Amino acid sequence: GRTWFAYGGDFGDIPNDGNFVCDGLVFPDRVPSPGLVEYKKAIEPVKVELSDISTGEVGITNRHDFISLDHLNVSWKLLENGVAIETGSVQPLDIKAGETRKARIPYGIPSALVPGAEYFLHLSFTLKEGAAWADAGHEVAWSDIPLPLDVPAVEIIKQEYPAPVQLIEAEKEVKIYTGKSTFTFDRIYGRLSCWEYEGMQLIKDGPRLNFWRAPTDNDRPRFANEWRNAGLDMLQHRTDDISVVQKESFAKVRIKSRIAPPVHRHGFYCEYIYTITGDGAMVVEVRGAPHGDLPSLPRIGLAMTIPGNLENACWFGRGPGETYADSKQAGKIGIYRKKVSELYTPYIRPQENGNREDTRSAFFTNLLGKGFAVYGMPLFSFSAHYFTAADLGKATHRHLLVPREDITLNLDHRQCGLGSGSCGPDTFEQYRIKPGPFEFKLKFAPL
Repeated sequence: GRTWFAYGGDFGDIPNDGNFVCDGLVFPDRVPSPGLVEYKKAIEPVKVELSDISTGEVGITNRHDFISLDHLNVSWKLLENGVAIETGSVQPLDIKAGETRKARIPYGIPSALVPGAEYFLHLSFTLKEGAAWADAGHEVAWSDIPLPLDVPAVEIIKQEYPAPVQLIEAEKEVKIYTGKSTFTFDRIYGRLSCWEYEGMQLIKDGPRLNFWRAPTDNDRPRFANEWRNAGLDMLQHRTDDISVVQKESFAKVRIKSRIAPPVHRHGFYCEYIYTITGDGAMVVEVRGAPHGDLPSLPRIGLAMTIPGNLENACWFGRGPGETYADSKQAGKIGIYRKKVSELYTPYIRPQENGNREDTRSAFFTNLLGKGFAVYGMPLFSFSAHYFTAADLGKATHRHLLVPREDITLNLDHRQCGLGSGSCGPDTFEQYRIKPGPFEFKLKFAPL
């Protein structure tokens, strides 16, 4: 048999609070939830601010009420695009409770900065000795400090390409060949229906604009009803126009569409511009403008279906756990690797989960390392699951979810914050998505 967690209503009890007492900071099996990890970061007892980049001077504040910081070891890393290029430690700091003192971190700025690279100073504060509540080496606080260096720009979209592009147009589809890559566009539905590289399928359907998410526990009291009443869970895509322009080393496919729910007058006028280059890469530019009376939106992004064997995810951004616009303080900037199945957060009642904010690049590969990369221009967030948003929204318990063969990949321009609407304030205004014109772009490249 299977072990699963029941909640209010599963015992024939009426009235009940559903899963309200089953969605706290710790899951029923005592596994910390992402909320507890975020809470730890929010209350950590050490705060660090950069004072002088040239000397490595930082200001360190002891947020404790009574004890000094001399019980903590301090280590540091200089990160270049998430990779440590220099490491070290400093002597324990005897900073009294409530005080701020200057300290020098002896890192060296590289003489040759990598074009387009990001540099961070990472500091970690760990227990020198074990305590009743944690072992020696337990990380009590940390800080990622972006270093404002004059880094040379990098050309994300190349102006010259190594191979010509071949275009074949038919009544119902458009095929574009770029040596090892083949892109197939469906003229009827106005979408990329397949991307193959060296005979291997990389994208099975999409990317298509997506404004819906499976409601979270905090969405259900109010936002979920507003979104469903507006038909955001039933959006239909109408193709208004598709045009293709071919040059020697690239081709552009322009698709205009209207995305709207049945019956309602409101919706979105949208445009996709695919620029496919001779190196087998693709830049997707997306523009849109809402019309009519719409509530705040769950998300603005692209959803697509990719083969299930692209199960290895690697990304440069916030991690390792899930992060959202209003819940990302605990996300360290770095390079992370997980199986797609490990990106899922097992909430007792299935819902939107597993988002990773402030992603610079993400890679999805099979066991042989073949697959594709996505590059933000500049940032995006992503989630990848063996479930669709409809699957997550329909299931009442996580053991009822049946994994699909393929992966649903979401690449988001913006996603609504989480808030605390199940028992407190809704998502703050600055983390909501008010209807308005939007524009973003991403680059895809085969691996």
